Amino acid sequence: MSTSFSGTTYTLNAGGYSATIAEVGANLESLISPQGKQLILPASPNELRAGARGSHLAPWPNRIDGGRYTFSEVEHQLPISEVERHNAIHGLVMWQRWSFEEPVINAHQAQLSGTLELPPCPGYPFFLKYTVTYILNDEGLHVEFSAQNVGDEPAPYAYAAHPYLSASGNVDQASALNRWVLEIPAEKYLETDERLLPVAEHSVEGTSLDFRAGALLGKMELDHAFGSLSYTDKRGHVRLYADVHRSSGVELTFDESIRWVQVYTDGLERRALAVEPMTAPANAFNSGTHLVVLSPGEEHISRWGIRAFDQA
Repeated sequence: MSTSFSGTTYTLNAGGYSATIAEVGANLESLISPQGKQLILPASPNELRAGARGSHLAPWPNRIDGGRYTFSEVEHQLPISEVERHNAIHGLVMWQRWSFEEPVINAHQAQLSGTLELPPCPGYPFFLKYTVTYILNDEGLHVEFSAQNVGDEPAPYAYAAHPYLSASGNVDQASALNRWVLEIPAEKYLETDERLLPVAEHSVEGTSLDFRAGALLGKMELDHAFGSLSYTDKRGHVRLYADVHRSSGVELTFDESIRWVQVYTDGLERRALAVEPMTAPANAFNSGTHLVVLSPGEEHISRWGIRAFDQA
């Protein structure tokens, strides 16, 4: 345990994996495979993390149009946090200081749990308690994120996580992702406008956004949400292969609470690929698409994880 710009940081070691989690935002700062390769684009503990790297996004992910929405016939206005596109983006919890328990470590796994009570605030006058649990074992990293409505009124809610995955571990190498192969078992994608707000839903069939069988990323630029996901034994996945041979890479898995996956190439540097498991797409507070409404006392849980496969 050490003190950093991100508050206290905790490092878990189990099953050959190593993960670092920060107190501020309950943020996933680093994840190293048993082969010593970085599976995510790490966040520095000594500077503001860029691009929501490793963040939890709640009580909404992605964007809300103009920060405005109506819920239970009452209009709300959130602060504009994405000024250039005039949106409210990525929720309220990513810069909050979470309270963590001491890690629980045994011969097979390491576990870290934290909580955050976020009282009503301007634009979101609802009272939620959040809990996150990180578990590390020989099957990789497992994350459980829950939100409970501890207020007296129903509350709108959605969640996402924002890791940037690395298939090769070359997180300092520009354009590394150009050689990677992306696989997403998804039937649909969202078309967006110039402010990255959804305007239409389309089939991936016959388009360059059909990643169901896997496709080379090359110089493709992505900032798209994919839906109608496939699940096997109630689990979905996105795989990122280090090259066209598909012998090694990184996999993100998720439960059926995750209805969408946002995929974003890493700007001009293209060192990693943001793969964001989301319970709802952008602007869900207005569209209602897969929006969760938490009754007083009700809890919503999402589970996801990251593992390396055959990585040498």
